[in-house]
Amino acid sequence: MDQNTIIALAACVVILIIGGVIALVLRSKKKHTQKLGKKGERKVTKILKKYARFNDVKILNDVYLPLYDETTQIDHILIAPFGVMVIETKNWAGSVYGNPAEEKWLQVLGDDRNYHYNPLKQNKTHTDNIRHLFRKESIYRVNVEGVVVFAAKTDLYCPRNAPVYTAKQFKKLLKKPAYGADNKVDVQKVYDAIARNQVTDKKKIAEHEKNVKKKIKAKS
Repeated sequence: MDQNTIIALAACVVILIIGGVIALVLRSKKKHTQKLGKKGERKVTKILKKYARFNDVKILNDVYLPLYDETTQIDHILIAPFGVMVIETKNWAGSVYGNPAEEKWLQVLGDDRNYHYNPLKQNKTHTDNIRHLFRKESIYRVNVEGVVVFAAKTDLYCPRNAPVYTAKQFKKLLKKPAYGADNKVDVQKVYDAIARNQVTDKKKIAEHEKNVKKKIKAKS
């Protein structure tokens, strides 16, 4: 084996090692992000459960519903006499800058600047999907609203009228009279309709996760 062949083989080995290290780093980062996301969802679930102690409500967490020929995932759905609240949870720490009309929002964490797809636009897909489901199930006159909750320690720089809250602000929101009002919503009927339409097929859920990754990659 001549010297040039040895050098070429050595270069290939180095490239493979570097590629393996990069893959491990990316996989570790992905798992860390998923872990943070689940931690944020658990925090919001805890807030909702506390609210449920004093109100006749139903809560659905990590819900998969059909969306055209695909599947969409909703973090939390609160069903109460006042109506239905669709909640998107984010666990972005640091400072978040965003406007409802913007396509992407900026997260500043130390020296890092990360751009994410607008969570309000993301959640609008969920609320629209719920409304469509209600029409299909002949459920009318039920108010459906969407909110985004940042579960981590976050400084939000968004318009005041935007339905975007820290966990602390979300707790206060649920204490407002509007969320204790009785608008004659049949909580059990609404709950049953959503539960009946849930996607439980693991293959479809896996396909959804795959599509989400593609969309995030395309928008980044």
